[in-house]
Parts: sequence; structure tokens; C-alpha cells
Amino acid sequence: MRHVILILFWGLTTTIQATTPSVSTDSIHTLKHVLKIHLSYPDSALRLLDTMEETNTAPLFLLQAQRAMLYGSHNKHHLVINYGQKALQHDSLQACPKYYLQTLTCCVEAYRKLNEHHQAIHLLEKGLAFARAQKNPTVEANFLFTAGQTYYQLNKKKEANQYFQKAIRLGEEGSYKLKPYLSYFYGEIFSILFDEGKYQEALEYCDKREKLIQQMSSFKQIPIGYIDQQYAYLYSKKACVLSRLNRKAEAATYYHKFKQTRFSHTPQGQESILVYWMEIGQYDSVIQFCQQQKPHDTITSDYAQQLTIQAKAHEGKKEYKRALEYQKRLTAINDSLNKKNIEEEMAELATIYQLKEKENEIQQQHEQIQKTIIIRNLLAGAFGLVCLLLWMAWHHLRTIQKKNRLMANSINTVLDCEQKIETLEKETSFTQEKEEAEETSVETDSHLFKRMEQIIKEEKLFLNPDLNRQDILNRLPIDKNRFAKIMQENSQTTLPQYLSNLRIKYAINQLKEHPNYTIQAIADESGFSNLRSFQRIFKAKTGMTPSEYKTAIEQTISEK
Repeated sequence: MRHVILILFWGLTTTIQATTPSVSTDSIHTLKHVLKIHLSYPDSALRLLDTMEETNTAPLFLLQAQRAMLYGSHNKHHLVINYGQKALQHDSLQACPKYYLQTLTCCVEAYRKLNEHHQAIHLLEKGLAFARAQKNPTVEANFLFTAGQTYYQLNKKKEANQYFQKAIRLGEEGSYKLKPYLSYFYGEIFSILFDEGKYQEALEYCDKREKLIQQMSSFKQIPIGYIDQQYAYLYSKKACVLSRLNRKAEAATYYHKFKQTRFSHTPQGQESILVYWMEIGQYDSVIQFCQQQKPHDTITSDYAQQLTIQAKAHEGKKEYKRALEYQKRLTAINDSLNKKNIEEEMAELATIYQLKEKENEIQQQHEQIQKTIIIRNLLAGAFGLVCLLLWMAWHHLRTIQKKNRLMANSINTVLDCEQKIETLEKETSFTQEKEEAEETSVETDSHLFKRMEQIIKEEKLFLNPDLNRQDILNRLPIDKNRFAKIMQENSQTTLPQYLSNLRIKYAINQLKEHPNYTIQAIADESGFSNLRSFQRIFKAKTGMTPSEYKTAIEQTISEK
């Protein structure tokens, strides 16, 4: 999908200049400058975007789109979706076609990386409709092919093939500008067929690609270096598939053609021939190539791929001990990669959580300002006092309803983030806690609290309105004098407050899942001793009563 993003960057500078307020030509506070530095200096680019948002240097939706693109370049998929979806909600974004398509592309890529393929398909359908309306066959073809890849990942091969063929048909019927993308399509379909063991069909796509490259070589607009690269890729793939078809002599001929290309002498070119070397038993060449590559960071998927290739090469040489050594290193790298990915995802979710909190705070400040203005207007004139009071009552009701809907959505978002963070924390901290517990016979206060919290949540003890301290002490090796200290240090609350928090969260979920339940039924099911206590605590925690929250949720659903 990255090649689609590169397409959209062409001419993006013109779009930026046409849609942003006029500023000094040497100013760094421009989207053009941010676009220029966002890959090399992402932190500086983010600070510039913050300043531009504070000073209203550019429209907010363009800044949000730029943030989505920036985070997409650094694989922060949750943040891409957070800002990209906000930008897409602005109708004005469609007035900037390149920005709109770029934002769609970034969000599609993020959803695919997060395995949320149905969301990706929904955005691809919007992108296809827009590309057709804009009469942009290049973007349309790429969106069609990406849709095919997404359906293929969902194991819907029939639908995937339909989209693949539509994309190919556009490429075959289009101008020279579409031919490089058509070559890419042929190559990707070859890889799919090759992996499925459909070697004869894969060979047919190689033949199509060879004819296409011959055609492209006659176009003066296409660089010679690109043609050389395409021939190198083609020859390496064709040598592999011919070898699998046991047509060894023909495979050797295409391997010889591959070596005659300039691209074959580059690291990328040599990497493309590794599969063929494995096919013909040139394991030493494979091992030598991998050892010559010196990664800047060993905790990467590229380095893990190198280890996999070297392990297979040593297996081919029947050097099973060496192969096992590489497999062990690969296992360690994969464990580190998983841990690194979890930590990065936790950091992203924490950032989104903080952004939501900040947005809530700004909203509350805005509402406070609105109330202040209303009060000042009331004091400004007595003549229209009655009319003004009537207007205030109406406006206040609307404001409360809007606030309740916003607060309900915010509460739901915060709870979702807390659940995701809690899940990720369990995954990363379980092993460490187990090792620390084995090293000492005396459990720390933190361990005891986590054990207590696990028992209360998993067994839903908090739903018992009569649950007290002694019930918990009976389950854990804690004396009553130490219990209060553990609660205060680890939750900053007392046991009744802690249980009330859990009951409120449970009640919120029940209100969402069972809209037909009465408030009394929710209170009873959530572990509250009486309705009055439930309403008082709910109001203190959320800023609204259970009935107001229920109404806000119903209004939000009806608006959708």
C-alpha cells in the first residue's frame, strides 16, 4: 500500500499552497515544510503542527490529516486512525482531493496492519467512489488492488480475484502512467500463486510481466534504471518458478539474464535471488549474503527474516546444529519483537487516552465560558429578563443534553482504553511478576494487591453488596492492620471506594448492554445495597445520574 501513498504525494505541495492561509515564504510553520521534514525529524514536525494548531496557521482538518500521515510513516497505527478519522469527518477535506485520498490511504493501511480488515474495506469503498468521481484511474486501480489484497487476507479468494482482475484491467487499458503499477500487480499475484503452489499459473503472469516490461522500455518517460530493476525482479522470479516446474535449463538461462542486470549487483537485487539460490543448493551464497548485511538494529522483522533464511540454508547443508543455533536466536528476536510491539501499542493507547482527557478538559472549559457569557448577558439588561430566562432554560436543556452525550461518549472511550491498557499490562507484566514472586517467599504489598484485585474482578466479588474486608482477608494472607496500607498505597482509595468504582464501571456496561432494564434492576445487579446510594455514587463519579446517562446513550444511538 506504500506505493499508493507515494502517488498521492505528487502534486501535494500545490494542494497545500492552495488551501492554507498566506504566510511568509521562508516560514517553517507551513504544511509544505512539515511534509519535507516529517520522515527525518518526526518530533520537530509534531511540534510545528502543535504551534500551527495553536496559532490557526492552517485549517484543523489539514493538520489532523498531516498528523495521520506522519504517524503512518512511523507505524503508529492507532494514532493514524485517531487523527485520520477526525480529518475525514470534515466535509471540507474532500475539497482537497490529494489530502483526502492520502488520509484514506493512511487509515486503510493502519486498519490492515491492525487486522481490522472490514474497516479497511469500508474506507476503500469510499476511496474508490471518490477516485472515480475525480476520474483518477491510477488511484482507482491501486485501491482496487488493495481491496483484493484485503479480501485475500480474509480468505475470501473469490472476491479478492474479482478486485485483482478489475485493477489489472484498468492497468492494461490505461496510459503509460499506469504501466509501472500494472507491473507491480503482476508481481504480487505471482507471489500469491507461487506461495499456493500454482506454478504454471504463476509462470503465465511472469510471461505477461515480461511483455509489459518490453512495452514500457519503449516509453521515454520511464527511466532506464527502473526498467533494469523490473527485469531483474522478473528474471529472479521466473528462474524460481521454472526450477519448481523442473525446467532447470530454462531456469538457469533466466538466472544468467538476471546476473546481466545492473540491479542484480545491489543488495536489494541479490536479496531477490535468494529463493533461487536455495532452490539450486547454493546455500553458501545465501549465508554469505546474509552475513554481509549489518543491521542497524537487531530487534527488527528484517533481521528475523535474515535469521530464518540462514537457518534454512544450514538445514540445506545438513548442518543441523548451526541451524538450531539460528532458530534459537530467531526465537529470542521474535520474543523481543513481540514485547517491543506490545510496549509501543501501550504507549499509543496511553497517548490517545491522554488526548481524550485533554479534549474533555477543553470541552468543560468551553462550557464554563459559555455559562459565564450567559450570566453576563443576563446582568446586561433587565428589559428582556423574562424572555432571556425562557431562552436560557431552553438553551440550558440543550447544553445539558449535549454535555451528557459528550460525557457518555467520553466515559465509554475512557473505559475502552482502560480495558485495552489493562489487557496489555497483563501480557507484559505476567512473566516479570512470576519471576519476582519465585525469588522471594514473602509477597510484596503490590503483589498482594494484584492478587486481591484479580480475585475480586475475575470472581466478580464486588457484585455482592455485603462484601467486606473480612471476606477478602479470609482469601489472602494479609492481616487487617496491613490491609488498609496496601489499599491506600496501590489504589489511593479505601476498600468501599475501590468496590464502588468497580460497581460503577459494571453498571455503565449494563446500562449500555441492557437498555430495557430499570435503574433499580441495574443497581441491584451491580452490587449496590439501595437505589439512592447507587444514584449518589454514579452522579459523583460521572457527573450525571444513571437516568441521564441512559438517555444520552439512547440519543447517541438514535442519531447514528
